[in-house]
Amino acid sequence: MWISTPNCTACSPDAPDFNSTASTTLQIALNSTDQPVRVTISYGSESVAGDLVRDTVAVGGFQVEQQPWLRVDRITTSLESGSTSGVLGLAFEALADTGGTPFWQTLADSGRLAAPEMSFWFARLIGDPNASTEEFGGIFTLGGRNQTLYTGDVEFSPLVTIDGRKTYWLVNVSGAYLIPQDLRLAICYPHASISGMRVNGKDITLPSSGVGVVETGTTLIGGPPAVISAIYAQIPGSQPLSGNLAGYYGFRMLIFLLTKSPLDISFSP
Repeated sequence: MWISTPNCTACSPDAPDFNSTASTTLQIALNSTDQPVRVTISYGSESVAGDLVRDTVAVGGFQVEQQPWLRVDRITTSLESGSTSGVLGLAFEALADTGGTPFWQTLADSGRLAAPEMSFWFARLIGDPNASTEEFGGIFTLGGRNQTLYTGDVEFSPLVTIDGRKTYWLVNVSGAYLIPQDLRLAICYPHASISGMRVNGKDITLPSSGVGVVETGTTLIGGPPAVISAIYAQIPGSQPLSGNLAGYYGFRMLIFLLTKSPLDISFSP
């Protein structure tokens, strides 16, 4: 978890900042020389940095005392925008750069949640010409599910661990496909028959089994190197990047704008 501060370099001017002097419960973590503990959190090519602190954190009626988090004073230019002040991570403790137990995991481990679940519902404004960059919408339910927002049954799958540790929300998958009517990407579990995808009319074989990450939203899409290379090989003008961006691919959208040839990606059995 991290929150920007008033003296943050390159933080969004529209985001409300955390004023340390307004908190009577804030404690700054100190190292062996009584200096603030500095922590950097990386997100691909972006990062934030700041002092490690502890404070009482309250979200939606839940409260955790002495919650470790990062008081951020440095951020890369393109990471934060709009009114976003920070990030409340929902992965497991093994991935926490602060070394602390995530807020949600403390609640779950201490039995303070009605159910060991979290769920999301997102408002959709596709094709709305009046939609602004930021719109109110979406519901995050901590400790259960809002049954008025979905139909059918919920399928539960066991988490995949790494060396016995829970890290990301990992599940075994065998493929993926696109639901055309609303452009949602669906994950297929090992018992499903689907095992491939099609990009610009070319079939691309996916591994017969693998591990996928359940995400609420990310700027990055990752996968096995051979599959990712095959996908980008079908995108005109794409090329592998180098330097700090090695392992990523880029392409010039101007190509599609000039030729009026939109990227056609679909998934099939």
